[in-house]
Amino acid sequence: YSCAMLSAALVNISRIYPEERERAIKRISSLVDIVLSPELREYDTHWFREDALSSLDGDKSHMTYLSLLAWMITNYKQAGGDGKYDDWLHRCCEAMHRRMLKREDLSLPSFPNGVVFLPDMLVAIVALHNYSKLYEGKYADTVSLWLDKAQREWLHRDSGFLINSPKNRPFCPELDV
Repeated sequence: YSCAMLSAALVNISRIYPEERERAIKRISSLVDIVLSPELREYDTHWFREDALSSLDGDKSHMTYLSLLAWMITNYKQAGGDGKYDDWLHRCCEAMHRRMLKREDLSLPSFPNGVVFLPDMLVAIVALHNYSKLYEGKYADTVSLWLDKAQREWLHRDSGFLINSPKNRPFCPELDV
């Protein structure tokens, strides 16, 4: 999360201060390299019992790791970075898209226990949205489907806050949608 948030800040800095663009691109690149390292992937590997990047053709979620990585790469590209991470970006976004469409609620669990943490899922939506802006709308339909479902089913009727669906709300059972 820290690397992803810093990459988002750096892309914003590069927009506000164009003279910082090249430095921001280099820093985001080094952050992406850190997140691609086996050491950083180990946390996700521990939980899912497989490496997220070695199992992109599989069905296990790995959503948190993949969405953060994809978001960071879209930040790199939005800052003006080249295509050196394009293969990872295409493969991560394709895997998230495919896995989302296999689920009735379109949401991928953060951990193997099946619990969906909406803040994590929102990162996946942002990554796919950014991807669609970079690649002629690819996966924009998936983003729209998810957003429509979220607005219809996951907005709390009194507060208007986005909450998890009832089956994925183990921490707030008192909330009614």
